[in-house]
Amino acid sequence: MVEIQIVKNQGITSAIRAKLDEQGYDTSKLTGSVWTKVMQEVSAENAKNLQEGKEALYEGGSDLSGDTHKNFVVHAGPLEIAQNLWNKIVALVTGKQTVKPAENNVTGVSSAGRVNNVEQVNLTKDVKTTEVEPPVNLKKDVNIAQATLTKGLAGMSSEDLADIGLSETKRDRMLNYIKNIHYNADGYGSAQAIENGIWVSSSCTYSSPEDLVKLLMHEANHCDENYLFNHPEESDINDTRHRDANGQPLNSPRINSVEEEKACEKIALLTTAKLIDKGVLSGKNYAPYAPPEQFRTPGENLSKYKVTNYLTDNSQLENDLSGWIERSYPGLVENLSGDVTIRHPMQKSGFEIKSGDVVKIGGKEYTIGQDGCYLSAAGRTTVCQLAFHNGDNVKGIAGGIILNGMEPTQSELRSLYNPANPLVKLNADGTYALNQNNTAVQIIRDGKVIYSGNC
Repeated sequence: MVEIQIVKNQGITSAIRAKLDEQGYDTSKLTGSVWTKVMQEVSAENAKNLQEGKEALYEGGSDLSGDTHKNFVVHAGPLEIAQNLWNKIVALVTGKQTVKPAENNVTGVSSAGRVNNVEQVNLTKDVKTTEVEPPVNLKKDVNIAQATLTKGLAGMSSEDLADIGLSETKRDRMLNYIKNIHYNADGYGSAQAIENGIWVSSSCTYSSPEDLVKLLMHEANHCDENYLFNHPEESDINDTRHRDANGQPLNSPRINSVEEEKACEKIALLTTAKLIDKGVLSGKNYAPYAPPEQFRTPGENLSKYKVTNYLTDNSQLENDLSGWIERSYPGLVENLSGDVTIRHPMQKSGFEIKSGDVVKIGGKEYTIGQDGCYLSAAGRTTVCQLAFHNGDNVKGIAGGIILNGMEPTQSELRSLYNPANPLVKLNADGTYALNQNNTAVQIIRDGKVIYSGNC
């Protein structure tokens, strides 16, 4: 969503123009025909919202040349516009929108041609992305972070790189990914790794060099995971994700995991800390995980949250990474063995499912960890998905499993709702529910049913 602030006696067109200007788009030379097209999109979205029982964008009619007291009527206060509508508006205003499909992208798989994001709803859906022109200020800030990393990483000694956890060979690959930056409006967070490129969301709210350096390094490491799952023989000899105990390359299914997310964030944090320590970045008090004032413990020593402390305090780094995972990735599969904990966002514990557990759906049984079989959450919800990954092939099974005692909240269901996807339905009273077929599901361990539910 994009929030537009309507001031007293301001029309919706004026408010949209002000928001575009705020984001760095030049609206001074736009013609009336462009604004007509913009308002046609707004009108179409308003009609769609009314048809689906959602909140209207404006009241009254949709006649641009009609009485302003009876057409496109808005009231002072915040107005939320769907991201896809805003993307259309930006495309009309800039005249720049090109389609760049990442061929046959499959959610949850990040090898060549796959999207690195296990959190999406439908594991079997092809996901394509579209390159858009980003806000001017965002592009400027990203370019600064890109230049900082390019210079900073290239100038590091082998000892500096070792402190971060990078070999010189891996550093060189990372620099190539950092050069390959694009922008989209998919709404999958602030950025995502697709193939060997970093795609920054046009709605990314980061602006500081430290935040953006950390973001780019995190996604660059996902890009490298994409590469190494296809070329494990080029991984570092001590890389336990891509080599076995004897140092031999592993051919593993491409599954994003807590293990990978922590590795990406760790490299990102340590790189940011090293660049601050060397004076390349100025954020000496940069504290990425410092809690807001209302969540601070009385007398707590907040210096431990400074990113530079991670260079010498590994226990604090691991503690903060665990807290970050708890907040950001509920229900994400923990490792390539398929271990996972299904839980609500911000919930520390939940239903633990382990490698070797049997998932029985109707009369069929599937074993976690065999043939790339794993269970994970759909988005930041407790709705589960069972899938098989075998090399580059993915087969989704039972896209909406609810375990008894771990039912999704209305907020979670709302986050999964998409009129084009039959997983979640919108009821007449405005509530959300899963379309269930009531096929029984059991999770079995050592012959005993530990959890049950339905598809």
